[in-house]
Amino acid sequence: MSYTQDVNVRRRWEVCERENVESRWTSMYVSMNSLGDIVLNRVAYEQLGEPPAVELLYDRERETIGVKPLSSETADNAFPVRPRGNRGGYRIRGNRLLRDFGIDIGRTRIFPGCQIDRYGVLCLDIRYSKPLGGGPNY
Repeated sequence: MSYTQDVNVRRRWEVCERENVESRWTSMYVSMNSLGDIVLNRVAYEQLGEPPAVELLYDRERETIGVKPLSSETADNAFPVRPRGNRGGYRIRGNRLLRDFGIDIGRTRIFPGCQIDRYGVLCLDIRYSKPLGGGPNY
């Protein structure tokens, strides 16, 4: 097959525009697996105020998990925040949250629209979370 005949063909190229979105490493990234482990990237942990522990909250009506920073691991209802991996991530073991409130998230989910409210609580809306890795949305 020879392509030399098509060299002078007039083409109507269209540009594939690249979205200018922040990467996972420069914006807040939070995920939660089916065991209740909440993983924060470095940016989310810093935005939360780098707490040693958090209090886990749940709003049934809005299906939203709240992560409220605490100043001490010995505070009532404190869930410790521990480093995870070597990339600056942090993990909160939140299995009790899932059990106590009967939350079933299926598989690991990410929270692309997570934000910190005016009270300093990181809000994770389950309704707008996405399954990690594609496939059916639970």
